[in-house]
Amino acid sequence: MKKILCKKLNKELPALKIPPMPGKKGLDLMSEISAEAWEMWKSHQTTLINEKRLDMSNPDSRKWLLDQMDKY
Repeated sequence: MKKILCKKLNKELPALKIPPMPGKKGLDLMSEISAEAWEMWKSHQTTLINEKRLDMSNPDSRKWLLDQMDKY
């Protein structure tokens, strides 16, 4: 299993097996974020969507969530 230095957790951990989203952003995440950190983000993302009652069909909501992902 491939390992990377995870930018979020600051240690060498198993990498994601596939990009978590299409395009350059997905490839960047795959090379910088571990599978463990991505699972943490998915849980946090669900919390944000529920607490803010985001409508993910709304482009502004999706943009806000992507901004939060970058901050996380």
